[in-house]
Amino acid sequence: MNPKFRITRAIDFKRVRHLGKTYTHPLAVLKVAQGEIENSRAGIITGKRIGNAVVRNRAKRRLRATFSEFFPFFLKSSDILVIAREPIINATPGELKNAVKQLLSRAELIDPDDYDAGRPAC
Repeated sequence: MNPKFRITRAIDFKRVRHLGKTYTHPLAVLKVAQGEIENSRAGIITGKRIGNAVVRNRAKRRLRATFSEFFPFFLKSSDILVIAREPIINATPGELKNAVKQLLSRAELIDPDDYDAGRPAC
């Protein structure tokens, strides 16, 4: 994920955490707040409950890679906070992609039909 699409400052994490609307899934929790700049940004949180540092960083990398596929299809500028849950360590890439797609469509950040039509066939 390009650094311009990341939330890096603690004050931005706090703002999204306190003001954001929450959407849940067994693999992750999504908090969405109105964006302060023109492009959407995402921040990822993995707690120690997920596992040791190696496991947490792997979960973050997988979430960043999955979210980078969806950024071109965002309908509005938003700041997003993704909180990983324990089952994410055993999730397949397809399950992770479906979870993110469900969360983003419930938050009305993407149109699932536009995403399916815009991505190349595998």
